[in-house]
Amino acid sequence: MNLTIRISKENIWLKMATIFYIVVIICFEYDMSNFNKTITAIASMVLVLTAFMTVIKNRNFRKIENAFTYVMLQAIFLIYSLISTIWSFSITQSFSIFRLLVMIILSQFALVVLCSYYQNYKYVIIELILFVLVLIMIKTLMVTPVSAYGNVRRFIRYAGYNKNIFGMMYAMGSFLAIYMFDLRQKRKYLAYSLLLLIMALLAQSRKSVLMLLLFIPLYIILKSRKWEKVRNIVLIGCFIALFSYFVLYNNALYDIIGRRIVNLYISFTGSEAYTDGSITERAIMRKVAMQLTIQKPILGWGANYFASYFKSYSVMGRYAYCHCNYLELTVSYGIIGAVFFYLPYLYIIIKNIGGIKEHNKESIFNIVFFLVLFLMEYGLVSYYEPLFGLFKILSVLLLDNPKSAVIYANTDEHQRVIGA
Repeated sequence: MNLTIRISKENIWLKMATIFYIVVIICFEYDMSNFNKTITAIASMVLVLTAFMTVIKNRNFRKIENAFTYVMLQAIFLIYSLISTIWSFSITQSFSIFRLLVMIILSQFALVVLCSYYQNYKYVIIELILFVLVLIMIKTLMVTPVSAYGNVRRFIRYAGYNKNIFGMMYAMGSFLAIYMFDLRQKRKYLAYSLLLLIMALLAQSRKSVLMLLLFIPLYIILKSRKWEKVRNIVLIGCFIALFSYFVLYNNALYDIIGRRIVNLYISFTGSEAYTDGSITERAIMRKVAMQLTIQKPILGWGANYFASYFKSYSVMGRYAYCHCNYLELTVSYGIIGAVFFYLPYLYIIIKNIGGIKEHNKESIFNIVFFLVLFLMEYGLVSYYEPLFGLFKILSVLLLDNPKSAVIYANTDEHQRVIGA
């Protein structure tokens, strides 16, 4: 059974709302300025209102099990974050984070609703994301001098992004392009993946390099048949070995990438033989966050407490998050809040673990995506970042099975559009 999707001219407002939201989330990093925060809020509101009006007009919609369950599990954390304002050190700051979480989760739910009406809409969103990323890449290469890559402050000045967020955004985009190539076997997606991979490396972010080293190899290995897995593991191992050799022993490549990989290794092993300021600072942050967690392990101190405390901390004395999602959650919401936050991750992984044996590309994509993201959150705080919210819900939406699709067309009679 082939599924045909028709979006009439009357739905141009739906397309424009989605384009507006995607462009804003990708192009305007939320924490960079008050303008970015404002336009993100506006784009999210427009998307949510669009989904609401679509539901009113069409009424019935198809339930997408995985995506709806994922959003509902996030709603548990959202409710808990609201309750936590009762014992928070600052009701104002806790409620500010709560409003941001509401915006992220409502936007995710809006995308789920829209994709429930239009089966292939998630692929339209992916195409749009890849296209926008290429445009940003061209713009960044044109305005950013070579010396700014890898320098946090200079990269922000020229590109308008934190280099870590920028690099991870392109690493996730590259992974999406690989999935699309696997799905449709079109060479343009390989070109997309290569371009975005190169940009992720140019950002000179340890996090983006690690993402790339985990995303694509794990996806290829888990999707392969038994006899292919050994071959793929050997080929990927050889590639990583050659890549490591060139970036570690070529002076130019070492300055661009190799030094970051070495620092990444040191940050995980705790070696004191060689280190840099950022690794030392993050180690101090995690140590302080752990001490705060031990003091109030169950309920935490309230959202944003770590940043406020760290500002008065004698060693650093500046406002900063702890660069570890686990500890940021336990300090803010306690162990209970951290468990609630990671319930959706656990649900997606457990729900789709059987897909590995069946070589289901959507299940494997989601398992790899959420496992890698969970590992990456050792070194970043992502729970209130709209960009990660977009990529996470898009990953879950890929699990929607087109064979069981029932699409309601944009008519008052809710006509089903199914092509035999």
